[in-house]
Amino acid sequence: MPDEHWATFSIYDHRTELYRRALLLFDRVLVPIPKQPVGRLSQQEIDQLSAEVDFLSKNDAAVRFDWDQGEFQSWQESVTNEILATTLSRDKQYATRLQVAQGYAHLIPPGVDSVTAVPVYHDPQTFDSSIEQLKKDVSEAPMLEIVLPRLPVPALDTPLSSIVEFRKQDVYRDSLYRIRKWQTKILPEILNEPEKRDHILRAAATDFDRWITQYSEAMGDAEFAKVKTVVISVLAVGATLATWTPHLVAGISALSSPLFSLRELRKPCWKIVAEKECAPAAIIYASKRI
Repeated sequence: MPDEHWATFSIYDHRTELYRRALLLFDRVLVPIPKQPVGRLSQQEIDQLSAEVDFLSKNDAAVRFDWDQGEFQSWQESVTNEILATTLSRDKQYATRLQVAQGYAHLIPPGVDSVTAVPVYHDPQTFDSSIEQLKKDVSEAPMLEIVLPRLPVPALDTPLSSIVEFRKQDVYRDSLYRIRKWQTKILPEILNEPEKRDHILRAAATDFDRWITQYSEAMGDAEFAKVKTVVISVLAVGATLATWTPHLVAGISALSSPLFSLRELRKPCWKIVAEKECAPAAIIYASKRI
């Protein structure tokens, strides 16, 4: 069975558009379910969320993470990096996403080889502010930013049952698989082999356009309300790509169509990806204003 990519949420993200959008860009969403009322969450809301996640889990779309406030506080206290600890105390939602991203190993279902857990964000500003405080004590890592303009995603009121049925369609599953393969296999291969130029880069860019177009067309045929938004996929570049040169990124970007753009950036990376060539570090759903 291929490796899976999961989206990690905070305890409040189910109230936002992230909930339904992530269901169509990830194999599963990892949803923390508080064991008792906490903060602004009532028992009634928790019960409803629990029932929804049970439904999604039965359809291989979600994973339940039983969230305990005491365990969360203990995890926060175990963080020894002073700058990171300060950040986590200020931004509880960001902290929850990181906690969930660390504690999912025992939840991997049988038959799944490995999981990459990726936090999701509302917009670039949220992502940037979440890591701003990490700059002093956490090493920066080279990253690549793939920007997909105006990608169709489910509307906020889309029934979960409609999304589950759409996820079963072959054209959707095939396009998502190929997009991810390009991002995690083909792109690192190009960056790792500087001799690959022009026609190979052009072919790779054309392939990516094809899969994005296929995904968009499949979404266009879906029988539920949709909106369009900018989706930013931030990839952490592993140690094996230490020799890649920035002009390769420029070369791919120059060949790209309006469907996507690619740029290099450096960001503090709390959990450096070392064992993989390119691993998703975050997914950001930006507004149409970007």
